[in-house]
Amino acid sequence: MTDLMRSRDEIMANRVTRIPLHEQKSHSAVPTRIGYIRGWVNDTGNNIAQHKLAGYTVVEEKDMKIGDNGSEANVALGTGARKNVGITRHSDNTIAVLMEIPEELYMKDQQAKWSITDRAENELKSPKRKGENFYG
Repeated sequence: MTDLMRSRDEIMANRVTRIPLHEQKSHSAVPTRIGYIRGWVNDTGNNIAQHKLAGYTVVEEKDMKIGDNGSEANVALGTGARKNVGITRHSDNTIAVLMEIPEELYMKDQQAKWSITDRAENELKSPKRKGENFYG
């Protein structure tokens, strides 16, 4: 094998694997962390502060590996993981911050929402409402 062929083979072996666009994950996908739920939160108004009060923390950029989905975003060194999410009703240049919450707290919040929904659905199905000119 010639030196030219060997160097070509070495280059091909070290090349990043091509992933066709239709097989790539969503730009909003994030690397997982066991025991936590992660999501992108738009940095508008007091949205980040509200999430912090609810138990969310900012995922630091150092916790994202190069090549993770979402890490291609414009991230300043030493900051939380951020990405430009484009134009929204609040801004022409909205930035989203990657935040996470312990799964236990997330499930408590979800159960509270489910409870509200269940109460509303049960009220709609209540036999006392029949004949009271309620639709449905």
